[in-house]
Amino acid sequence: MKLKSISLSGYKSIESTNEAEIRFRDVTVLLGANGVGKSNLVSFFSMLNYMMTGALQTYIAEKGYADAFLYFGAKATRQIHAKLTFGDEQATDTYQFTLTQRLATF
Repeated sequence: MKLKSISLSGYKSIESTNEAEIRFRDVTVLLGANGVGKSNLVSFFSMLNYMMTGALQTYIAEKGYADAFLYFGAKATRQIHAKLTFGDEQATDTYQFTLTQRLATF
């Protein structure tokens, strides 16, 4: 199965109100001006890697906590939502998740 698409919202420079969808083909090239989110998409894959190895909490702490990952920081955005679609000629699998900032209570 190949990655067919990603829908993402609330992650770094990707707005939380409009989900960005990126469709992948056999060869996908990311082009765009500086500051439009190309590197942020690549960093999303790095975050996924940490999630799959059980080290997401460590990754978030090392990279700057919620403000570093949420669109315009934790005061403006409460969650990151992602949907990844994989497929081939026979089947399609979709995985989705939402990461929400846990507010500290004292």
